[in-house]
Amino acid sequence: MLIALLGFPEPQLQARFTLADGREAFSDFFWPDHRHIGEFDGAGKYRDPGLLKGRTPEEVLLAEKDREDELRRQVTAFSRWRLPALRSPRMLYDILQGAGLPTSRPRPGR
Repeated sequence: MLIALLGFPEPQLQARFTLADGREAFSDFFWPDHRHIGEFDGAGKYRDPGLLKGRTPEEVLLAEKDREDELRRQVTAFSRWRLPALRSPRMLYDILQGAGLPTSRPRPGR
């Protein structure tokens, strides 16, 4: 996993959180010792009719923002990245390190 190669602690995958209205939300990555959530986002949920489930892309985007706001209130840090960050280790490093997640390795050269 790229996160480990960059020297970051191992995250919990699909950590469960309870939102204010009682619904459950699962984070892609969670570092409990640092109260840090990480989310990897693809664009499919805004384009694929099966993932939209009858909603407009705007409705999905607003629901995602509301979910993120609720999760942010439960943690110290929240990082979000998309596919380009997986193609550029330096970009992912900067996202996670910039949000305060500690690393044991120096910043990659590119």
